[in-house]
Amino acid sequence: MTTPRPAGHDGPTSDDLLGLSQIARRLGIGPSVISNWKTRYPTEFPAPRSGTSGRPLYSFSEVRAWIEQVPGRAALVRAAAPGADADDAEVMSTVNRLREELRADVPVRDVPSVVALAAALVHIGRDRLEVPNDGWEAAGIARLISEASVSDPWLFDLAARVSASISRPLDELVARAVRIISGIDDLAALLDHVLEPGAVRRGADAEHRSAAEEALSSMIRSVAPQGFPSATDLASGLATVLAEAVGDERAGKVELHDIDDEIVQLAAVRMLLRGIPVDAIAGDSLGGDPPRRHDLVVAEPVIGVRPSKAAAAADGTSRYPWGAIGLASADMAWVQTAALSTAPGGVGLVVTAATALADAATKDARRALVADGTLRAVVTVPSPHPRTGAVTDLAIWVVGADAATCGLPADSVLLMHARTEDELATVLERFRALWGGTPSIGSDGGSAAVVSRADLIESGSR
Repeated sequence: MTTPRPAGHDGPTSDDLLGLSQIARRLGIGPSVISNWKTRYPTEFPAPRSGTSGRPLYSFSEVRAWIEQVPGRAALVRAAAPGADADDAEVMSTVNRLREELRADVPVRDVPSVVALAAALVHIGRDRLEVPNDGWEAAGIARLISEASVSDPWLFDLAARVSASISRPLDELVARAVRIISGIDDLAALLDHVLEPGAVRRGADAEHRSAAEEALSSMIRSVAPQGFPSATDLASGLATVLAEAVGDERAGKVELHDIDDEIVQLAAVRMLLRGIPVDAIAGDSLGGDPPRRHDLVVAEPVIGVRPSKAAAAADGTSRYPWGAIGLASADMAWVQTAALSTAPGGVGLVVTAATALADAATKDARRALVADGTLRAVVTVPSPHPRTGAVTDLAIWVVGADAATCGLPADSVLLMHARTEDELATVLERFRALWGGTPSIGSDGGSAAVVSRADLIESGSR
């Protein structure tokens, strides 16, 4: 039977209707948890209230009421949910005070950069420089920036950019911000709160994480379960994926690239506050020489953008050794750049539009990536728009790896497809198993095939 509606509930509103993965995110639990509940209790779990067969929508309030019926399930959700505890209240109070204190002297869009610089100085002062109490006064800020920039030269660039955007002396303004935040223990949470509604966001709504980001984070943990000596994000944005996927015990130094200097500096501070050594490089990853080689390479660029002028000029040269990148989309340029940036035995993961898998202009490059064993897997995932719900299929390409780091047969490519968000959790579990060398863990949800390189090349020739 279907769980009845809660008493007094006249029907779900449009804001109440969500996919299962969205409900899981709102509850603070993994998508696989709620998907397993639906599978184990098919007659008890609330029925879809709207949507389509490919993307059913459930009432959040009905699902939450169903969870609350069983103490064990309810306890799991309560333990996972981010509660509004005293630390949260202190962080939010500090954020509000910062905005009030800075608004007369700092343009709204530049507030995150001022807070980021102040947070970085407090973190470095605590961690490395043993700053005395009077070190947070204006007279000491310039010295702190100079000393901190020795090991983190991008911090000097951040300070210079902030100084150019404000109406008061940098030392004075940053000292004010530092004094406000110096009592906060979790500076990473503080900066995240400042960034969420800020004007420097790129991509999805602050309240939603894309399915591609969830998949990418999960796949990073699958291909590098023990961590990695070095990592790079070729199109970092605010480094959302790496900030979640890596930790201070899983990564060595992280190198962030983005064409936007403001974005990459903010991303670098986010990493720094999580205890991860970081370097920030502003510029076009697709132009000039490829970035240095790393053990883990990630790229989640803006979808649907044409190649830069520098990338287009390099098309047909040794900069893109597998073949033409095409001029309609930068997808194949990103895949090849990631492959060139992956160290021997390392792994690269790149997000593109799924249409890149059938682009006639880059067919030869795809064949070459398969033929020499560079391409190891492709996972296609649905990515709903956070506001409209319109679904775009994205592809996550996995390049590099060898027999020591991948359990797949050496002469094969793993092809996987999740048709809906609800299938994605199962597909990611199967990816983890297949990549680790486990032959099969079941086939419910999505599709998977380990295809020989020869067969894949032959089928692509038809």
